[in-house]
Amino acid sequence: LGGMERIEKIRQLMEQVEQSLQRCPFCGNYAVLRGHFMFSRPGVQVECTHCHCGTFPQWEGLDLQKNLNIPLEQCVRDAAIIWNHREEGAA
Repeated sequence: LGGMERIEKIRQLMEQVEQSLQRCPFCGNYAVLRGHFMFSRPGVQVECTHCHCGTFPQWEGLDLQKNLNIPLEQCVRDAAIIWNHREEGAA
């Protein structure tokens, strides 16, 4: 992940971004950011604390479709953007 300094910066970013998360669109409870590891790749997703619905994990690393290297910091921001997106007129 880049050492303890980077981990601490990501933790602080997650705490900051978590404050901007909208409530769950299904049950109205709070949402949190959850960290994940798969095949030694870190990722993050937003998940409701009550009904556990959430976003798909956003993984750090190479995005093959865009041919871009996505840092974990961007994954944190992207997960929040995806969670906070609400369609007009949706239930």
